[in-house]
Amino acid sequence: MLSVVLAILSLTAMFNTKEFGVFFEIEEDSFLVDEDAFWIGKVDSLLSCSQMCARKAGCKSANYMRSGETCSLQRETRKTYPDRLLKQKGSSYVEKVSY
Repeated sequence: MLSVVLAILSLTAMFNTKEFGVFFEIEEDSFLVDEDAFWIGKVDSLLSCSQMCARKAGCKSANYMRSGETCSLQRETRKTYPDRLLKQKGSSYVEKVSY
């Protein structure tokens, strides 16, 4: 009986982790030109930028520029505007793929 309860608790913990996970695709040396970014600010790293996007329901993608440690959160993705994904050294484009 105790092993059944532990198994159920383990399954519940795994389900909750997957349910609230956010995953990103990252494209190095690329950024999406979007004049309508809903937040632009300074962050410490690409990880911080992606975490900001993960916390915002309206955020579908983000750009991170290493030189100025700048992050911009966007409502659009490269799927919406494939011709706006440009190459630039020192930049990273992240896109939510699951949430």
